Amino acid sequence: MLKGTFSSQLVVSDVERSIKFYKENLGLDLILGPTEPLTGSKLSNALKIPDVNLRMALFKVGESALLELYEVINPKPETNEPISINSIGASRINFVVEDIEATKKELEAKGVEFFSSIKEFEGRKWVVMSDPDGIGLELVQLTE
Repeated sequence: MLKGTFSSQLVVSDVERSIKFYKENLGLDLILGPTEPLTGSKLSNALKIPDVNLRMALFKVGESALLELYEVINPKPETNEPISINSIGASRINFVVEDIEATKKELEAKGVEFFSSIKEFEGRKWVVMSDPDGIGLELVQLTE
């Protein structure tokens, strides 16, 4: 039935600021964007958002995954705060790294904020950081 994950999507407040963060700090490859505003009835119907107007960027993550960033221009988002991880619909993207300690140290030197120290749980080390909108992103190192 399901064969894998194609992409992950995040709604951000400023697509250009987010492009800079994901490209310069995380080293992701930008393959599209930022786009001019996208709109129209087909897009509105597909997203079930009347009169939607958005800009996007698309990154390649690893060998085959994609990360899509959307800045919704219209209608304005209902909140400027990220969804709390204990809320229905909340999600978190987990990025696999080879050396979590070195990666965390490198990102901290670039000013990236981390929510905690590195934790260990059932064959992996993990830590949560924040993107420019306060969206939690997880770094994971598999240890087994």
